[in-house]
Amino acid sequence: MWLIYAISAAMLWGLTYSLDEKVLQNKVSPYTLLLAQAVFTIIAYVAVIWPSNVKTDFSIILKNRNIAFLLTAAACCTVIANVLIYYSIKEKNATIAGIIELAYPLFTIFFSYVLFKQVHLNWGVITGGILIFLGVILISITN
Repeated sequence: MWLIYAISAAMLWGLTYSLDEKVLQNKVSPYTLLLAQAVFTIIAYVAVIWPSNVKTDFSIILKNRNIAFLLTAAACCTVIANVLIYYSIKEKNATIAGIIELAYPLFTIFFSYVLFKQVHLNWGVITGGILIFLGVILISITN
């Protein structure tokens, strides 16, 4: 099931970037785009998630400073990454920005090891990472 979720997410991110590019090309700032998405996200999440485990989750977060820090850091990184990718899309285009952004698994490997000493590598992951890296270099050189 994880593969279906991952492919579905990739499809939706591709659609999102295409839609975002059109919004940004019409002189809407990345900040306004992010604000609109944040407002909709809050409404959607509250409607769907609030009835579930929110109380349990918040009690875990409030009791564990490490989890609270990780959650805050992840949220900050998400906001900054979204701002940066939207500026990239605005200055170039969604296709090139999205493909370059596909290098993030390489950084996931790096940060998982540096921060948490976790290694999830096998030959398939290594080969895929090399292909991603080569693809990013090729696109960067030709564009």
